[in-house]
Amino acid sequence: MPVLSPALRLIAAALVGLWLAATLVGLLAAWRRAIPPQHPAPPDPPEDPRVPASDLPSAAVSLDVFNLSSLPIWWVDRESRLAGANDAYARVAGHPTREGAVCANAELGPAVRALDAEARATDRAVVGEERVTIAGERHLLEVIAIPLRGGEVVHLALDETRRHAAHTLAAVRARDLSDTLDELATGVAWFDESTEIRHHSVPFARMFGLDSRWLDSRPVFERVIDAMRTAGTLPEVADFPGWRAARRSWFAADRSPIEEDWTLPGGALIHVTGKPRDDGLLLMFEDRSEQALLVAARDNLLAVHRATLDHLREGIAVFGPDGRLKLFNRRFAEILVASPEMLGVDFPAERLMEHIAGLLNEPSQARDLRELIVSATAGRTARSGRTTSALGYIVDFAGVPLPDGNALLTFNVIARAAPQPTPEAA
Repeated sequence: MPVLSPALRLIAAALVGLWLAATLVGLLAAWRRAIPPQHPAPPDPPEDPRVPASDLPSAAVSLDVFNLSSLPIWWVDRESRLAGANDAYARVAGHPTREGAVCANAELGPAVRALDAEARATDRAVVGEERVTIAGERHLLEVIAIPLRGGEVVHLALDETRRHAAHTLAAVRARDLSDTLDELATGVAWFDESTEIRHHSVPFARMFGLDSRWLDSRPVFERVIDAMRTAGTLPEVADFPGWRAARRSWFAADRSPIEEDWTLPGGALIHVTGKPRDDGLLLMFEDRSEQALLVAARDNLLAVHRATLDHLREGIAVFGPDGRLKLFNRRFAEILVASPEMLGVDFPAERLMEHIAGLLNEPSQARDLRELIVSATAGRTARSGRTTSALGYIVDFAGVPLPDGNALLTFNVIARAAPQPTPEAA
């Protein structure tokens, strides 16, 4: 079901109000014509045979029509005394019958009397609010006062208690959400379908050096981008108009998610994510400068470690808990007679053991190496051993568990094995 905009809802409410006003005025006029006059009436004119007597308006019929409505309807004379009402008004005013309410001149409150005066003074329909107690509960009534000729005023009341409560609850939730967003480090900005900024968090204004009071004036997206550029908090690009137009296209019909990184002149890295919506565009800005520095520091540390490992005489490899090769040095590849490209990263231990089995005098010892890796990763126990390659080299190996759950496997070539004496030599 489509949701009407506030402007359309206002126009619809005005049209409904005009229709109700016209209906009430017509019914009240018919009812007033049906009231017997207080002075001697002139002789009845000759009865028009074209109009049946049953079609003439009557007070009973008019009041019954008013009572068909569940909305309170009542009218007052020029002295603001209650002149008539329907049953719904009597219930709201706390009287069992409408006649009793009229006799007691039951009023809802001072706000209605003020509406009467305003309606007479302006000679137009006016709308106000009145709070009343109905069956022990407080209700908020929206009252429409319509002036009639002769100083009388007719009223219609709408119970707005639930709508007002829902509006209040929505406002409280919106305020709580705004307070929560202000406490986050991520900047949030919401632009409506006309590209005006409708909401922004405090971190957003602070991140881009913008004035929160100026943002509250709801500038359009292009003006916000221009203000960011003036504050020096946008990426430096050669074609700024084209760059801005490309971001303006985020409001187009394409509803795909938005994700990109902005590197600001000061070196800050801002990760931008966006979600196009039917009512506009929601953008989130996360400062990842610290994360970028940590990643760069980690990469530098890994490069230093790798350079250090490549200069060791031992072959070193690191295996993860999943049994895959995570790191190795150049000497490890040389001992295994394998190229670094063949091993690569995440090389399975099973395939590595198949390759090692072909290099050993006793291929079954490759199974011992596989168990050694499992003991270091899963069992968290260190083990070592010795084997002889098919070329006659003696190789010591060891598996050591690492604190991060990985396992360190080392190979150290000790010496070439002594040749076995032949029977002839003996």
